[in-house]
Parts: sequence; C-alpha cells; structure tokens
Amino acid sequence: MTANDDRVLEFSELLQESRSRVFGLIYALVLNMADAEDLFQQTAALLWEKFDEYESGTDFAAWALRVARFKSANFVRGRQRERQRLSTGAIDELFEATAATPDVGQEERLQALRGCLGKLKASDRKLVERCYASGAAIGEIAAGEGKSAGAVYTALHRIRRSLMECIRRTLAGEEHPAPSGA
Repeated sequence: MTANDDRVLEFSELLQESRSRVFGLIYALVLNMADAEDLFQQTAALLWEKFDEYESGTDFAAWALRVARFKSANFVRGRQRERQRLSTGAIDELFEATAATPDVGQEERLQALRGCLGKLKASDRKLVERCYASGAAIGEIAAGEGKSAGAVYTALHRIRRSLMECIRRTLAGEEHPAPSGA
C-alpha cells in the first residue's frame, strides 16, 4: 500500500465514522432529502479536496461539521425562491447542537428511530411511510390525502421534529413519552 492509499483509506474511514452527524446537520438545515444528499456529496468532495489541510489525530467530525455548515448555509442563502429560510442564528444553533451531540453509531440511531416510529399515531406513521418508503411525490400524496402539498410538508416537519426529539432522548437514555407528533 502506498502512502496515498493510506491517506485515501484514512479519509474514507473518518468520513464514514462522521457521516450520520454530517448528513444530519445538512438535512436539518435544508429539510429536503434530495438537497441534503447532494450537499453531503459536495461536502465530501470538498473535504477530500482539502484533506491535506486536515491534521491527523484531530477531531475530523468537528472539521467536517464546520465545512458542512458553511456549504449548507451558502445553499440556504442561495435559495431565493424559498419562502421559508433559516436565519444565520438558527443555522448557528443547529450547528452547535449537532457538534455537541455525542457520536453514536448508525445502528443505535436506526434502532432508536424504529422505536420512535412505533410510538407515532397510526396516521402519522402512515404518512411517513408514504412519503419516504413509497417514493411518491409530495403532490401525489397530498392529492391522495385531500390536502395541499403545504399541509403535507407542515405535517412532515412536525413529525420529523418530534422523531428527532424522541431519538435524542432515547440515545441520551432519558425517559420519554411517545413523540409529541403522536
């Protein structure tokens, strides 16, 4: 193995270890899965581009979160057509909360998510399944529910927020009731 191969392997391992936190921050900022996936890929490419500036042994996740924060903030500022934009203060708060979250494995997060999904009202769980598992467009789902797309987005935002809180409490070992969206 060459030194370059070692560096590629180191980068891949570090990125994989911090992936859920970095992706979680990006998604919390843009609230759109497709945009979050694109921004994560752009962030990963930028991290690789600047990996020579990273000092081995330091906190890679903190560095990656800073890069993701700036990349996402630029994206949010660039979305002029969106009616709802996060303020710089809100972006800073999300960054601080994500940076302060202990790094938990993806399996633990998935297990917590499964438990929290099980605590949702049946109608909320059905909506989540239709939106994320079926691959249907929000407009189609809204039409099928007899609601506007905005109403579906609002419901999803409320459900995601309650799931995030439930997951946070579960991972912190706190006693918690069903998600508030339930």
